[in-house]
Amino acid sequence: MVYGNIFIMRVYLEQINKNIATLDSLEPYKRRKDVLTVLYSDEGIFTASENGLKKHIINDQIIEECSFNGNIYFIDKSTTQYKSVNKIPFNHKPYKKTIVSYSIEPKSKLKFIIEIFDNKIVDMYFETNEDINNPLIIKDITTLVSCLN
Repeated sequence: MVYGNIFIMRVYLEQINKNIATLDSLEPYKRRKDVLTVLYSDEGIFTASENGLKKHIINDQIIEECSFNGNIYFIDKSTTQYKSVNKIPFNHKPYKKTIVSYSIEPKSKLKFIIEIFDNKIVDMYFETNEDINNPLIIKDITTLVSCLN
């Protein structure tokens, strides 16, 4: 079974402080923390959780660039589908990854995601389905970025 496309635009900041010590200032905005097992193999990327094993089917798109408030952002509109599978590829490498989600309000249309592996930040990005030029989205991005400086 293939689940529908997950269209969540990712917005990456060109220059961002990836020091794990700076996360304390984001604590009031923390909404969720998940620990996942991600399997990398020559057959693809898989996620194992209590909900089963899912294969990632990624449809890459061209990355766009925009800027506001003196920062440059990269917008990735790629989509990912998740297909339920029953077997783990024989040749695979498992990694435990912690994904922490932050937002200004609990039901905010913008989330700031930090991925941590081996107590080091490996990825930081914003997720939204809204237009990046929406003033409320820009305001939320600006507020969360200011916590990292």
